[in-house]
Amino acid sequence: MNICHPNITTSIIYRNGFKRPCLSTMISMMKFVANRTLNSIIPRLPVLVGMLYIVSMTGPVIAAQDKPAWATKIEKQSPPGKLEKLNASGKDFFAILTGQVTRSPKGYILILHGIRQNPDWRYVIKPLRQNLPRYGWSTLSAQLPEPGEKATKKDYTKLLEQSTAYILAAQGLLKEKKADKIVLIGYGLGAQMAVDWLSKTPDPAIDALILISMADDNKDSGLDSNADLLKIKAPVLDIIGGLDPARIKRAARERMQKSNEQDQGQYRQLEITGANQNYSHQGDELVKRIRGWLNKTLRIKKPQ
Repeated sequence: MNICHPNITTSIIYRNGFKRPCLSTMISMMKFVANRTLNSIIPRLPVLVGMLYIVSMTGPVIAAQDKPAWATKIEKQSPPGKLEKLNASGKDFFAILTGQVTRSPKGYILILHGIRQNPDWRYVIKPLRQNLPRYGWSTLSAQLPEPGEKATKKDYTKLLEQSTAYILAAQGLLKEKKADKIVLIGYGLGAQMAVDWLSKTPDPAIDALILISMADDNKDSGLDSNADLLKIKAPVLDIIGGLDPARIKRAARERMQKSNEQDQGQYRQLEITGANQNYSHQGDELVKRIRGWLNKTLRIKKPQ
């Protein structure tokens, strides 16, 4: 073993010509590296500990690839809206929960989007989910099954059973929150999915149903919405746009006629003049009509 004297060279020359540091030099080098490493880590310890604490408190982070783009956007943005992860029959899906901001909470509204849309769709869905909370209604805008970008409406109707599972899971979340009243709003295909579920459920625990621009289909598609609507006991508000496509307005006229024939006192239909199928310039009017009907139908008193 070679121990170097402080006044002697720090290397020993071997017969092959190579130099090797002596033991004391190697120890000094190791101490130097260790000190540099500790000096770089110690100042960062509070940050590292804080990060570990945050992860432990917030639970597992949902992998980005497991979420659709709209859900990732909601998770990153500031309120209003909190992303909720739900599960139906072993399959995960997402919803946006937006809490009411008044001193007089009125209940919860479950919103179902239409074909090739999502719970934060810029027309109809987003205005409703964001603005109804200003009037005491918390909203839960739920994702519905998506068969693919090029799917037809018939492909969607094949997912009726799965859609029902999604709706039940979303309703279950609202029940966990001790919802006093639950209102169901469906737009387009979402309205048909809502009618299909309610018509098959004896006691769905839904206080009111609001349909927006709902069409009707022949029985071959798996949906017979106009006929199924007659089986529903809850109060119904049927909204159409003045510029809705002919097939939607035709289906609405048929519903009105059947309602009059059967004297359905809890059914009301209204048309928003000048509104196209997206209600692109009538979002505020849509909110106004809905909250006005709910206040009257559910006998909600104005705050003093």
